Amino acid sequence: MRKLSRRRFLTTTAGAGATALVLPWRNVLGANDSVRLGFIGVGGRGSYSADWFKKLPDVRVAALCDADAKHLDDCHKKFPGAKTQIDLRRVIDDKDVDAVVISTCNHWHALAAVWACQAGKDVYVEKPISNNVWEGRKIVEAARSIAQQVKLGELDPADITEQVFAQHLYTRNIPDPDLLIRTSGEMRISNFLLWQISYAELLVTPTLWPDFRKPQFYAALEEYNRRHRRFGGL
Repeated sequence: MRKLSRRRFLTTTAGAGATALVLPWRNVLGANDSVRLGFIGVGGRGSYSADWFKKLPDVRVAALCDADAKHLDDCHKKFPGAKTQIDLRRVIDDKDVDAVVISTCNHWHALAAVWACQAGKDVYVEKPISNNVWEGRKIVEAARSIAQQVKLGELDPADITEQVFAQHLYTRNIPDPDLLIRTSGEMRISNFLLWQISYAELLVTPTLWPDFRKPQFYAALEEYNRRHRRFGGL
């Protein structure tokens, strides 16, 4: 049986009808010359993708992740040997996972892809890669910049960290915010600073933007000061 090279992996999986974002940072083959896949989002589409990828030679379903316990349990019944996680970051950080397949809700595609690229994983992300053209371009720009440095021998893949990736974003000279205030009661971020607010505190206020003045701003700061920040911890 032929071994599954990166080129053959991408060529074959193109038939799955998704959009692939892959960086040539690492050897896709893992232990025992198999591609160990982590599936982030295993609802209808994600579960189907796991079934589809499993049919490929030299592919092993190594990890499953979903915030919905029922989806996770149903998929795990089909792949009992796979690790299960609720937090997608655990799959991305797992050294036993070579590549990830992202089938989450659309608004998570871009951020999950960025985190996975930053961790040195190969990424196969369901379309759309991003919710808008601008967001997608920023991800691609950062990825291309890092890939070019690796190609020229200026950067070792092992040295790619969160800080290195952040230095290739358009906000590289601006400190990450500690607090994001969302006015008008909108319970969404609308693709705003997705990478930069990873550890920011979010505050949603029903006050409309034209009415958000100094008293409302001070009230937001007081609320922020009462919070205990965990920076991603439990």
